[in-house]
Amino acid sequence: RIDEFHDLRQASMTVAEYESRFLDLLQYVDYMQDEQVRIHRFIRGLNLDLGGAVRIHCPQTLAEAVEKAYIAEETRGKTQQARDRVRSRIQQMQD
Repeated sequence: RIDEFHDLRQASMTVAEYESRFLDLLQYVDYMQDEQVRIHRFIRGLNLDLGGAVRIHCPQTLAEAVEKAYIAEETRGKTQQARDRVRSRIQQMQD
């Protein structure tokens, strides 16, 4: 379980799924008591775009890092939806 914790990456998981798995595995890693180490490990496992968006806020608690990850994921989703709408309109104009 310790190796699984250290190898944990968000990949195709949502932030909620990643957070849940992270917290499940965290209980098996006794030496992860320092909050800054936990924050760093959580951010490191996020996908690059989300990790960067969280890191820029310098979260001071794991809860804050998780909250920023949820916000970044939501923002990314809205950005993707806007891009999809623009592409759809362009495609319709070309047809």
